[in-house]
Amino acid sequence: MNCDYLNFIRILENKSAGAPSLFEPFICDYNCEELIWRRGHTLWDSPKRYIDTMLSVRERTGADIIFLDSERFDIEELLYTAEQIMPEKIKAAIICRNKDQIETAEKSNLICAVCGIGNQTKPMKKHFIRMDGDIKSAIDEGASAYFVNENIEEIYEKHNNEIVVLGGLGINWLNNSNPRDIYNRIENIFALSKNKGIAIGSGNTGERIDYLNMISMLGIYIRYK
Repeated sequence: MNCDYLNFIRILENKSAGAPSLFEPFICDYNCEELIWRRGHTLWDSPKRYIDTMLSVRERTGADIIFLDSERFDIEELLYTAEQIMPEKIKAAIICRNKDQIETAEKSNLICAVCGIGNQTKPMKKHFIRMDGDIKSAIDEGASAYFVNENIEEIYEKHNNEIVVLGGLGINWLNNSNPRDIYNRIENIFALSKNKGIAIGSGNTGERIDYLNMISMLGIYIRYK
């Protein structure tokens, strides 16, 4: 399986078809621990351990990048630590909630995209992913992509010439579906889009996902990866 941040950048640039990419920035701690088969507060209690944990999650999920949240630790300390320990070819998308955090993130060569939450965040130098608000506002502000909670196919078909859509299977749908339905829906999304301008994910914002259903989502994604 080839995991490469350049594939994620290809998705954000919406110029060509290619391999699928996973957009799952809000996996809750419990699900992360299930995926990497380790538990305990020591996985999360320092920037180094947090980054190590997220690197393990990336490996298990087959994501092209790792996801970091600037709310966990001071962003300067978090990025400095990442620069010391992250493998050279792995990049990150970071969730930011204000202009100062974005300005700090954009100075780091490790950051390939900024995920913005809040009115004070907007596109600047790097690829910008709008994580809140409505899709029209995201298009108007010049965001590269918009995070979708559910109904990703409908939103993709309506807006794929205007903005990239990410996530969007729907946490309620995912938690209440059987593996075959999950496989079929994701296969249909891949066939519809050719993985141009779209990256699947649960659309979750931190809720717990049923483990079997999460593994089903990851299984079909990794098979096509």
